[in-house]
Amino acid sequence: MRTRLSLVAISLGASFLLMPPAKATPVTSVDLSDKKFCWNGGGTENYYADGKYVSSVDGIGTWMIVKNGVLIKTNQITGLANMQKLPHGRFTSTWIVKG
Repeated sequence: MRTRLSLVAISLGASFLLMPPAKATPVTSVDLSDKKFCWNGGGTENYYADGKYVSSVDGIGTWMIVKNGVLIKTNQITGLANMQKLPHGRFTSTWIVKG
């Protein structure tokens, strides 16, 4: 019986390893324009189509898509967000911030 359970566990583990990774893609201006994001930490961000940016944490400023991500400048910070769009409409973001 233990041998069968071990084989099932090994097969299940191998199937997870062989699954293709989730396809994340860099965000575009279409992904962000006129959207509000509520992040896990409790903060919110609004990306307006005219380039205005409003964050409950980082203040008011502007945003624009650049080669390496999303450049955000507010009255409190300047930062580059490496934002990725995940399957099922979810997003992830890593920030490099000055300020």
